Amino acid sequence: MMRRWIKLAVVAAGIMTGMAHAGVVVLTDGRTIEGTVTLVGGGDGKIMVQPEGKAAVRADLVNVRKAVFNHGKEYDGVRWSRTQLGSGTRAGWAEINGDQVTIRDASEGFRFAKGHRFDPAAMRPYACCFVFQKLQGDAMIMANVQPSVEGPKTTRAGVMICEGLNGTGPFVMVSRTPDQTGTAMLSRMRGEATQLTMKGEKGEEGTPGMWLRLIRKATPGKDQMEIEAFESTNAIQWTKIGEIKRLAMNEDAGIYIGVAASGHWREGAMANFSGIRMTGMRVEPEIAEMPNVYWPQVYTLLADGTVLPVEIDAMKGLGEAKLRLLANLGGAAMTVDAETLVRTQFEPLSQVQLERLNQSSAGVLTRDGDFLDGEIKQLNASTVTASSVAFGLTKIDRKNVAAIAYAPPPLSPTEQTSDLFEVRLQDGTLVVARKLRVERNQLVMDTPLFGTLKTAVKEVVGLEKREKE
Repeated sequence: MMRRWIKLAVVAAGIMTGMAHAGVVVLTDGRTIEGTVTLVGGGDGKIMVQPEGKAAVRADLVNVRKAVFNHGKEYDGVRWSRTQLGSGTRAGWAEINGDQVTIRDASEGFRFAKGHRFDPAAMRPYACCFVFQKLQGDAMIMANVQPSVEGPKTTRAGVMICEGLNGTGPFVMVSRTPDQTGTAMLSRMRGEATQLTMKGEKGEEGTPGMWLRLIRKATPGKDQMEIEAFESTNAIQWTKIGEIKRLAMNEDAGIYIGVAASGHWREGAMANFSGIRMTGMRVEPEIAEMPNVYWPQVYTLLADGTVLPVEIDAMKGLGEAKLRLLANLGGAAMTVDAETLVRTQFEPLSQVQLERLNQSSAGVLTRDGDFLDGEIKQLNASTVTASSVAFGLTKIDRKNVAAIAYAPPPLSPTEQTSDLFEVRLQDGTLVVARKLRVERNQLVMDTPLFGTLKTAVKEVVGLEKREKE
């Protein structure tokens, strides 16, 4: 993937509102058209693009190379990424829609030194769910931050800049807790303990979120930077709550900017971020084991590339596997050849878990991070049975399973005899279809594995042609 740094303009002062997620269509004749994208009837179906201030453009679906109906997983042209900072075995998840993000997390969070007392725990890796982009140079990030009162009081949510993604590098975060005790700036210098500066406006529990902002001023040619942290009730008048004159971060290790939330390993926490704004040069990071933000948190991947946000209900040997489609695809019970299964993920995975899963061929990844190599013999509502060389026939309680690898993903898609379409839906479903048409506000998809599937036009967020070679 070609790296493309995006230079963003500074946002004018004022209360921030949601961004419009305009779409884009790329046609087979090379034209690229931006605007509001919709599917319409006529023939086998057409796509219509309404550019701002211009006449609408219609094209047959067969002449569409790629269509993005909205950019909800991006911010100003750069795709968001999500990962779990630190070594937590339980990954958080994020619902991302442009400048609005909701995070759920159950990691160990942040331990920090209080005053001048030395606390060995403050040297441990910090842990949180982080939605981010890669950063270079000066930057600003701001957001309205609202930690949920339904989670533990230890919930901490805010905007963050950090070095690396393992939870040990230097970082700075301006954050709030659900009890509204005040805005806090957390920071860590290289090789030192995490520190807490509590200095901000208090509020009542359950009150609207506070606007939080970090400004980074980099020193050209050096790893040093200056950080300033602010809070505001209206995103117009800002109060400085802290600053760091010299904070060293190594760009070779990667510097990242985004929103983060942490809870407690026994209790899940939730936080909402809205009106996110960033300036600076940013790009999507090139990290192989990063969770795909387009995919659902729970899914089954099939050999042709189909992604369904469901688990496999039952499977025995190399016969048939049973699953039930969600309501947006009709809700029918279906069977597929077990040999077409690649992976089922039962919960969000951390980067460490993904690395472990991707390094293996077939087997079971447990929630505590262990992987049992072996052929999957049976799966039902209560257990997963695998046959391994080391342990023989082994049964694992299904509630302790994080993911199943049925077989290694194919190095390349199955040989195509015709063009295929990849259709992406709002819930993360990806359907591979041979032919598309529009009938009465529904997209009808002729699929190789499931026959004819239908979904409401409003469910479609993107489609892309996979041309035969």
